[in-house]
Amino acid sequence: MTVPVPLPFPGSRNLAAWWRSLAERQPKALWVGHLLLHRVEALVESQQTARPEALPLAVLKALVLFPGEPLSALDRRLHLGPQALRPVLNQLCQDGLAQADAAGWSPTPLGRRAAEQGDYVRPARARRAFHFRAAPDGTAHFLHLEAPAAVPWTPPADWHFEPATLARCLEQPADWKRRHAFPLEVEQLLGPEPAAPAWQRVIVDRPERQPVLLLLDAAGDRLLGFAVKAETWSLHADRPLFDLEAGGRDVFPDLGPPPTEDDWRQAWREWCQPRGLAALTDDAHRLEPSGPTLQVAVTPRLLERLRAIRSDALRDEAWLLVGDGPLRPAAQLKIVEAEGTPA
Repeated sequence: MTVPVPLPFPGSRNLAAWWRSLAERQPKALWVGHLLLHRVEALVESQQTARPEALPLAVLKALVLFPGEPLSALDRRLHLGPQALRPVLNQLCQDGLAQADAAGWSPTPLGRRAAEQGDYVRPARARRAFHFRAAPDGTAHFLHLEAPAAVPWTPPADWHFEPATLARCLEQPADWKRRHAFPLEVEQLLGPEPAAPAWQRVIVDRPERQPVLLLLDAAGDRLLGFAVKAETWSLHADRPLFDLEAGGRDVFPDLGPPPTEDDWRQAWREWCQPRGLAALTDDAHRLEPSGPTLQVAVTPRLLERLRAIRSDALRDEAWLLVGDGPLRPAAQLKIVEAEGTPA
C-alpha cells in the first residue's frame, strides 16, 4: 500500500515575513497549509468564438452577395480556379457556414453572421481541466485557480472523484458560474461518445496539492487565497490565487468553527517544546485569541526565560499553527505579563 507523504508546513519566521506583506489588509483570520485538489480532465463540449481566415472570409462574403451561384459562376467572380475554390467551399460547409444544393452554393445563417461580423460561435469538443478542492468530509468543490502552481502528491487510499460533481456544475445557473468563475462556454460533459476516440472519453483525476495562505478580509465577506512556493516558502502576495465571495463558505465549509481553548493550549505547548520551554507551559495563565492574534498572559518567570533566550515572541514575530489538518489556523503570538502573579 502506498503511504501518503506527510505535508510540510512553514516555520514561524516564514509566517512573520508573510505577515509584513499582508498586514495592511487587516485580515480577520488566517489559515496556512495545502489545498488538496482533484485536477479533473474530461471531454466537454464548449461554445467557442472562431474567426475565418482571409481567403475563406472573402469566399463567404461572395456567397452573401451572390447566393445560389454554382461553382463556375463563383470562380468567374473570385478568379481562384476550381481546384483552389472547391476545398474552401467544402471547409465552409464543414464549419456550418455554407451549404450546397442542386442550384449552387449559399451561406447559412451562421455564415451570414461570420461574413458581417468577422467571427462566429461554434461548438467544439476538447479535453479541459477543472480543479476541485477536496474537503475533509470527502466532498469536492469547484475552485477556479488563477495561475496555479500545484504539484502532484500521493493521496490516501480512499481518494476518489465522482464525475456527477462536474456534471452538476454544468447544470448551475449563469449567476453561480460567474461567482465561481466556472467557464460559461462549457455546456456539456461528454461521456461514452461514439464519435470520439476511447482515450478522449476517459475522465482522469490527478491528485494535486497547492501550498497556500488563506485570508478572510476585515469585513468577513471575502476569502482570498495566495499561492506559496513550498521549496522556498515564498508567498505570492501580489495576486490572489482565488477570491471567493461570502467568505468562501460553500468551497471551505470546514473553516467555520474556530479553534477551541484546548486547541490553542495544545498549539502553545507544541510551540514551547522545541524552545526548551516545555516545563513552563503552565506558566501561561490566559490565552486570548483575537483574529490572527493569540495573546498569552505569562508569569514573570516565563517572561524572564523568554527574554533570556531572546525569543522572537517578544518582538511580535512568533507564530503558531493550530490543529493537524491540511489547512491550519495561524496566529501571531502576543506575550504580556499576567497581572497579580508572583515572581
